[in-house]
Formats: sequence, C-alpha cells, structure tokens
Amino acid sequence: MTRATTMYQLVLRARTRAMQTGFRVFDTATRLRAIEARQFADDVDAVASALLRQGVRRGEKVAIVAATGYRWVVCDFAITSLGAVTVGVYPSTPAGELGELLSYADCVLALVDDHAQTLKVEACRSVTPMLRQVVQLHGRIFGAALGWDDFLGAGRQTIGEDLGAARAAVSAEDAAAIVFTSGTSGQPKGAVLTHRALLAAAYSAALSVDTHPGDEALLFLPLAHVFARLCVYFSLLTGTVTTFARSPETLMEDFATARPHWFVSVPRLFEKFHQAASERLDRAHGFERRLLQWAHDVGLRMSDTLVARRRPSLRLRLEHGLAGRFVYRRMRRRFGGRLRFAISGSAPLDPEVGRFLHAFDVLVLEGIGMTENAAFSHVNRRDHFRFGWVGTPGPGVEQRIAVDGELLLRSPSLMREYYKLPVETRQALDEDGWLHTGDVGEIDEQGYLRIVDRKKDLLVTSGGKNVAPAPIERRLVAHPYIRQAVVVGDRRNYLTALIVPLSAEAADRPADLVSSGMRRADDREQLELRIAEQVRLVNQELPPYRQIKRFRLVTEFTEENGLLTHTAKQRRRAIEERFAAEIEAMYAEPRSGEPRGKPEGAAALLAGSRIAELRT
Repeated sequence: MTRATTMYQLVLRARTRAMQTGFRVFDTATRLRAIEARQFADDVDAVASALLRQGVRRGEKVAIVAATGYRWVVCDFAITSLGAVTVGVYPSTPAGELGELLSYADCVLALVDDHAQTLKVEACRSVTPMLRQVVQLHGRIFGAALGWDDFLGAGRQTIGEDLGAARAAVSAEDAAAIVFTSGTSGQPKGAVLTHRALLAAAYSAALSVDTHPGDEALLFLPLAHVFARLCVYFSLLTGTVTTFARSPETLMEDFATARPHWFVSVPRLFEKFHQAASERLDRAHGFERRLLQWAHDVGLRMSDTLVARRRPSLRLRLEHGLAGRFVYRRMRRRFGGRLRFAISGSAPLDPEVGRFLHAFDVLVLEGIGMTENAAFSHVNRRDHFRFGWVGTPGPGVEQRIAVDGELLLRSPSLMREYYKLPVETRQALDEDGWLHTGDVGEIDEQGYLRIVDRKKDLLVTSGGKNVAPAPIERRLVAHPYIRQAVVVGDRRNYLTALIVPLSAEAADRPADLVSSGMRRADDREQLELRIAEQVRLVNQELPPYRQIKRFRLVTEFTEENGLLTHTAKQRRRAIEERFAAEIEAMYAEPRSGEPRGKPEGAAALLAGSRIAELRT
C-alpha cells in the first residue's frame, strides 16, 4: 500500500479508480445513488476552487456545522487540500457555545447545513470577528449567507494554476483538523491533528480491520468528530464504499436498503439490539421459545470456542449451520443481511452485550481511540477477539502502563497540540512523546488492552458522547434551592444528577425550608417541583445529550463524611459509591404504563419514588 503524505493524495488515489463507486447517498427512502470516485475528486476540486475564491489560505480555519453527509466529506477534503484546517462542530451546538468555538478556533469561514444553522452563526457574530463569510450547504437562503450554487459558481473563476500552487505548498506536518474534545473544566480544547497524524491512523486501521475492495459500509456517526472521518479515510484507502445514512431516526430502514458488509457505531445501538432480542426471548412461548433458546445456547458455545481460538467440532458446526438457517439470519436481516462484523467505539461496550449478539451470529469488535490520537489505537480482529477487551494495538502504536496504572500511548497519529493551550498540551504529551490518556489500563502477555477505570472525570455516555460534568453542575448550583450537584452518566444512555438542596439535610428535614417561604405542608414535594423547574431551565441551554433526565435529592457532601476533599472538591467516585442505590434507581425500569427506556416521555415527577423525572 503506497503511503500518502497529505489528505489530498487520497483524493488523487480515488481519481485513479475513476468509474468505481466511492460513495452512495439516498435519493429516496429505498433508492441509493452511486457517486463514482472520479466524480468525488471533481467535486473536491470544485469546492477547493470556491474556497480559494473566498480567500481561504494555508493555515486558516474553516468550520463545518452540518450533519453527516456527502457534502461534509467533500468540504473536508477541499479544505485540507489547500493546507487550511477543518473545524468540525456538532450541528446541535447551541448558538452561544457555537460562537465560543468559532472564536477560539479563529474560523474565517463557516460552512453550515441550512438556514437554522445560519441563524445561529449570525447570532454570535459579535464574538467571531475573524469570520468573513457563511456558506449554506442546503435550503433557501435568507440574509447574508452565500448559497451553495453561488459559492461554487464563484469558484469557477479560480485559475487552475493558483489551485495547483496552493496544493503544492501543503506538507505532511501541516495541521489538517482541529477536533474539539471535552475537558472536565468545560473549556473548549481543540486537538490539532496533522495530515501525517490522520493518515497514520487510517493506515494503521486499514492494516488491522479485515475488509475487501468493494465492501460497503453504512456511516451514521457525526463527522464533527474524528471517529467518523477516520472511517471515510479508511474506506478511501481500502477501496470500500461509504453509504451515508439519512438520519439516526431512519437508521433501521437505511440498514435494509444499504445492506452494509460492516459499520461502526457507539455502544448504544448494540445495547438497543440486545434489549430487543432479550425481550423477544422472554416473550416467546412453546416451540418458538425452545428454538430461540437452543439457537442461543449453540451460539454461546460457538462464540466461546472462537474466542478460545479452538476449532469447533463437526457437531457444533452442523448445529450452528442449522441455527443460522432458522434463527440467526433473521437477526442479520435487521442489518441488511450481508453483515460480516461491526466495530464499537467511543465508549465501553458491556461484554455481555457483545457475547449475546455474537451468540446470534452478529460479531461486534470493540476498539478504542481518542481525539488526541485521531480516533485509533486498538481494535479486536475478526480472527482473534475478546469481549470486554479493546484488542491489540494497530501497527505503529506503542503502549505501556505507567507506575500509577495510567495507559500511555505513542504513535505517529498523536495530535500536535491542544490549540492555544500550551499547559494542557504539556500535561497530555510528555517529553518522550507519550500521550497520557487519563485511562487506567491493563495489558496482558499477548498485548490485549482492557480499560479498567478512568482517571479523569469526563463522562462518556453509551451513545459515545463526551460530557464534561463540571459546567452542568455549575449551572445547577447557580440556581436557588440547589446547594451541590453531581452529574452521573458514564457508560449510561442518559444523564442524571444527585442534588443537595438548600442546607445539609434539607431533603429529609422539611423544617429547614421554612426560611425560604415555603409552607411546612408538602415542603418536600414543593422543593422537588421547584428544583425540577430549575433543572428544566438548565436543560434549555444544553444540547439533548447533555441534558439531565432524572435527579434525586440527597444529603450534603462534606469533608467529614468523606465526600469532599480538604480543598472542598467533590470526591466523585466516593459520592457515586455512597449513593449507588439512588443512582441505580434513576436507571431502573420505568413504572407500568411508562415508555420503556424513554424517560423523557414520562411524568414530570414519579410520585412516591423520590426520583424526579423531567420532560424535555
């Protein structure tokens, strides 16, 4: 595999495949349109010319505020081909936070999805003085934004020699992307990834994941994060085809139409399948139940045999073949019928979920990566894998465990720095080039890595979203009636909060509330209602994945009870251990009549449970 040194060389490689399909997009709910590799290269050239016409030069930052789709990818490659830097921003980002990110990254141009995103950018113009233009990728144009067709039309006036000269000046060490990663302080940190780093991650992944030219993958993860972009770079390297899903809401329909050979996802999708399959198994009766249980038992025996890397017996192979014909293929049809494997990343996958799905012949390979190493360091392989472990390192990746148990990584894919944050950069990257991951890890004699714990407070939801709890907690305690708050949600599918009201024992001693003007009768209920309203107001300022879905009132965190440090900092792990029962209650199954697993549709307060549940 001839190595590219800049991102644009992946486009040139695609051009050599000319008539081969590079991407597929949905024209209708059931019809896909193929985009040839040559057309993709031409589209990149057209957008690059338009960017050059807008004055974008090497080293300047261009934001993309849009949902995952073909134009996102074209714009990314067009930006980096000029030596400019792609700054991806989640389209769900509120206007105030969007302004902070565009300002911090010094963005000179913003490519946005539609009019709604244009309005958000225009609303924060006062804090983005470097922003010269907004280009709208889709929809009708209102106001000062430049429409997509006009943007491309102006680009046709660009002289070809100018475009060639701009690209010739780009080097492997130039920055190609600034990718935001949440820190526990809540301040934006942009990891600067060079062309070399992004390509190193893509090459390492390509040598670790078993795909074949012409394979098709369905992509639905947000391209604002580097994990999804890595998948696109990987596909261009390996000659596989990327199909863009229409939306998360249509995902199951899109699986049936796209029929991927593989895909990547966050754990939440696999958790949902596990839950649905388990419920079906529980509901089954008679012959159907015996058939499903037999197939599951056969699958577990086959899974355990393959994990141990033993050859299955003839009887087990025959039983597995029969189970596949009558049971497993129904599960595989949910993913289109051609699935060979899936990859789970961004958050830990429960090993029991992986084992359960593999028992029904759906192989989920867990891997790991960070924003700071371009989203790839380890992955399980199809011919040697373990559930609960994130696999072995890809080529070029070194790993070791520090004295304090922290996982350290070193590879060509590491970020250059955190943009404008030299102190934080030195904390993450030491003098010997090791990345301090903040994870406590375990490495066995075969090089398999298992993440044991997290050193840092950053929460990663089962949907793969990074959430810094501190900013949410600060917003909560800024309201009346809330004294202390701890946000919970690591490896969970939504956020909850432990809240200390008013004074030390306010939750249990209603007399303490008299001074606030509440009546003694129903003080507890009134307190919950008022705090619920305050949490609702905080939620209005946050994107959905950072909103609090449930909360529980608890007693005060103090130094005496071991829940605060000597400097009055909350001991998060100790708090979660002390209130483990309360936390589990907030994630328990809903009461009869409530939607299963969807707390946002339930009543505002769960009467008698002392768990507040919020409408969103």
